[in-house]
This record gives sequence, C-alpha cells and structure tokens, in this order.
Amino acid sequence: TNKSATPGKTYYYKVVAKLDNCTSTSKIYKVTVRCEKPEVTTKYRTSDGKPKLVWNNVDSAVKYNVYRSASGKEGTFKKVFTTTGTSYVNTSATPGKTYYYKVAAVEKTTSASTFSEVVQKTCKPAKVKASGYARDKDGKPRITWNKVNGAVIYEVYRSTSGKEGTFKKQFETSKTSYNNTAAKAKKTYYYKVRAVTKNGVKGYFSNVVKVKCTNK
Repeated sequence: TNKSATPGKTYYYKVVAKLDNCTSTSKIYKVTVRCEKPEVTTKYRTSDGKPKLVWNNVDSAVKYNVYRSASGKEGTFKKVFTTTGTSYVNTSATPGKTYYYKVAAVEKTTSASTFSEVVQKTCKPAKVKASGYARDKDGKPRITWNKVNGAVIYEVYRSTSGKEGTFKKQFETSKTSYNNTAAKAKKTYYYKVRAVTKNGVKGYFSNVVKVKCTNK
C-alpha cells in the first residue's frame, strides 16, 4: 500500500522477483490515486424539515457530487447536486418520503473518490407557524396555523405552566384551527402545534402561543 501517494496523481508500478541469477519482472500497472471518501452525516433543516447532508472537507477535492435514490440503498442513484461546499439541503424532498444519499469527492483531474457510505433520511413536514387569541363571543382561546404541504393532521399541545412547562396533546385535526372550549376563565394557557404526514412522520413544533382565557 503506497500510503504516501498524492490524490489525483498517477503512479506506475512493477514487481521484480530475484532468485540467484534469475530475475523476473511483472508487467507495469498504472494507478491514479483517488480522493478519500467523504464521511457524511444527516440532519434536518429546522425551518422546513428538509433532509440536510453535511460532510468533511476532503484534501485535494475541488468539488463534491451528491447522488440520491428513492428506492433503497441498492436502488438507482442519480446525481442531484454538485458543490464546492460541504453540505446539501434536499429542497425538493417530499414530506413523509425516505431518501438515500451518497457523496463523492472530485479532485482536479476528475478522478472521483469512492462513494461515501449510503445514508438515509425521511423528509419531515415543515414547521408550523401558529398564532392565537381569545374569542370575542366566549373568551375562549383560539389557535390558528398555516397549512403545511404533506400534512394530513395537526397535533395541538397545551401547557398551563409556561413556555418551558410540560405540554400535553389536547387535540388532533385536519383543519388549521383549534378552539379550547374547556379553558377556564382568567387562566393563561400555552400552545404549540406540529404537522403529521399520512405515514406518521412528525414535523417540528411551532412557536409557542400564549393566550389568556377572558371572562365572558
């Protein structure tokens, strides 16, 4: 193993065997050194739940090619992105769907590295933006939020002990609002909401909404 070899550089090798006065030489082998394979980790972009890949900077690499499959680790991979950076966000990913990725480093002589290990990530639905107020007719808290792509239901959680308190799930709905009809007069409540896809993939919680139930 030629551990001192430089990525992108081509080397030629032959092996000579000697026994007494007899010499035998192998044919010449040409080898172009590839970059090291990137080490890839997966995250989520919090704002929209899209899969995010991050990898280490590889010596001698001038760019990186990102490949994706939607049919498993042994499925067909297609190149979806080229970058000189060390991260990629799959903005076209569909909430609830699982994707498989691998990354190759490319050095200036276009000799790509061996692929990284395949990593997988399931796209989350986007983070909900919530707001709330006390209803005019009865003073009960009403929470509303935006519709999120890929969501089939929304889970509403409530706390009575502040933004950092313990939240418990109160309600599930396919709509984009919730009326807390059981709220007690003059009591303050805290709410947060998250979207859920049809196959049960849950998004990040929304901002916490504070609403005081008025006495009507």
